[in-house]
Amino acid sequence: MIRPRVAVAFALVVTHVITLAVGMQIGRAAGRLATAVNTGAAVELYDALSRIQFESGPPDAARRALLRELDSLKETRPTSLLREQDIARLRIIVLLRLWKIEAAGSNAEAAERYKTMALATCNQAKWRDCSEAMMQGLLRDK
Repeated sequence: MIRPRVAVAFALVVTHVITLAVGMQIGRAAGRLATAVNTGAAVELYDALSRIQFESGPPDAARRALLRELDSLKETRPTSLLREQDIARLRIIVLLRLWKIEAAGSNAEAAERYKTMALATCNQAKWRDCSEAMMQGLLRDK
């Protein structure tokens, strides 16, 4: 026969183990969410800085800001808040902005390289329309 104290001790041990297991799961979920929010905030910050430089800064500063954003997007992994399609869209926009800067600066070779990279990214993302007109519209809309 089990004594009441042993039964109570056993019940306490079981409830503590369950509480620890649930707490670990909640902690892991909170960590994943914090990582997702942090990634989204970093991407948004790079995008805002490069957009400001692109719209109002000198071409060299805009080029540097866009190249930093492009490097950041290469290292960015999809999260629950930032999907692969979002990353591809931002990458295409950055490449199109670089293309526009290089074309305006009469650097045809670099401009063509960025345009080709944007088209390749569009095809990899499996977009239905990867035409130049769509890309021009995307650059205008953003």
